[in-house]
Amino acid sequence: MYIGIFFLFLILVSVGCVDNSDTTDSQKDSPSSFDPYEKIVGVWMSQGSNDNKTFAIIYDFFSNLSFFTGLFDVNTSSYVSSQWGMYELDNETVFFYGADGNNITSSLNYSFSTDFNTLVLFFDDDKYLTLSKIEQG
Repeated sequence: MYIGIFFLFLILVSVGCVDNSDTTDSQKDSPSSFDPYEKIVGVWMSQGSNDNKTFAIIYDFFSNLSFFTGLFDVNTSSYVSSQWGMYELDNETVFFYGADGNNITSSLNYSFSTDFNTLVLFFDDDKYLTLSKIEQG
């Protein structure tokens, strides 16, 4: 339950980080000749401002299928909220599980840029979050 509330909070707070413009075909089409688990491992970030504060949404995907996500307040250098859990991928969707790994708490369609340095998480047809890879796994 807390993860669901956390993801809802991230979506609401990240409105300033969500890009509503059209995506390119390379962002929507997921190449079939790569291992998504290999490409997603690492630290991803999207940064934006809201009410004169700068926030970063961080996703850290680990090779043991655990993940960390948090809303980082750049002004205070501290996390406003954070969550640990497990994840699973198929060719189109990332599934997020609670820290106990039992129940799916969220699932989002995703795609990579052609150079695999950009990860796009789709919330619905016209809202998505673009994350840049800032650290290899």
